[in-house]
Amino acid sequence: MAHCTHRVPTSRIIVISFFFGITGSIVLLSLLLFFRENGSTPSKITNSESTENVEINVKPNTPTSPSFMGTLQPTSAELSAASSCDLLGKKKWTDLSLSLKSAAISLGYDECSWDFPPYNNKIEYQPWSYLKLSQQENAKILGCNEYSWNINANHFYGISWDDLAEYGVKECAENLGYSQISWDNNSTDPESTEKWWKDLSEVEKGAAKCIGYGKKTWNTAYVCDHKINFEFTQILESVDSCVMTPSDGRGDRVGHAIALLPGEFICSRNGRYRFGMDKFGSLVWKDEETNKEIILFEGQNEYSFALSMNADLVVYDEKRQPVWNLPCIYEVHFGAECLVNPMFYYDCPYLHLHADGVVALNYLENGYDDDSFWGEVNIKKVYEWEDGLWDL
Repeated sequence: MAHCTHRVPTSRIIVISFFFGITGSIVLLSLLLFFRENGSTPSKITNSESTENVEINVKPNTPTSPSFMGTLQPTSAELSAASSCDLLGKKKWTDLSLSLKSAAISLGYDECSWDFPPYNNKIEYQPWSYLKLSQQENAKILGCNEYSWNINANHFYGISWDDLAEYGVKECAENLGYSQISWDNNSTDPESTEKWWKDLSEVEKGAAKCIGYGKKTWNTAYVCDHKINFEFTQILESVDSCVMTPSDGRGDRVGHAIALLPGEFICSRNGRYRFGMDKFGSLVWKDEETNKEIILFEGQNEYSFALSMNADLVVYDEKRQPVWNLPCIYEVHFGAECLVNPMFYYDCPYLHLHADGVVALNYLENGYDDDSFWGEVNIKKVYEWEDGLWDL
């Protein structure tokens, strides 16, 4: 927001001078000069404040050099507000009150973009200074102010390098490997941005937290951009609820972005093991021979499951909104037709249920690079499951 300058009309000074005398006028003028030189202004003029005889000079915002209202160094109150600005998926969409949800909807949020930040809502690309007044008011309803919005929702995207210093986070950006050129010009990103959270150094993790990121949000999945096909399996044949795909005819694999609906599984070729959604909408692994079952996520009727493009395990509710997301701890990229033979093909990543009951994630590391290599690993090792979940 632009800085505001208060100006008192000269006519008022003349009247005050006559009333108070020369001495009072000198004192008054000294005070006026002091406030004007030090730029002392309220951070916002509300409807309850009188704006009569107050002139406000507004400095236009520019994309390359946004200006801000008020003091940029966060106060203790602002730091407290930063932790209460629930835009990092801290408070689930379903738990929001009607007033909070209404404010969120006005800002362009839906259940997916609220529960899975950042940048699944395009408004998060805008610093506070670029928000319309009505948007700022709705953000305030959500507990946000300029500082907490820019750190928790926007992550200082679009804020100039010089203004990072005003916020006290320039050193954090430097610790992540940014320079003024790479930050302001969106040039080559530093090496830290290519790392998974677990691979960041402690200094880098601290710097990431400083600009509002955490384990969940550093390696964002953009799950709301994934176009999950919820109808694909409905046109396929199935044998005992085992989904038979046209590409392999075996039913022991499922590609990413293909939803398994309630009662649909991939099954090992020997028919002993199943992985998928039971009729109650829970994600399960089953041993048909021993009747042992592991509930990986307890869902509800009409819930479905899909593997995302970056290998997250995602469960969707009856409205096809994600309600559970288990990130893959490996770096996984999309790879077209990574498994091909004359009869079938699969894009990576995909899941494969082996005859011994192992559910394996097949993926390409550095999938867009020439030095890509194939990876196949037990899903027990690439997701952070609850302790003892897989114990039989």
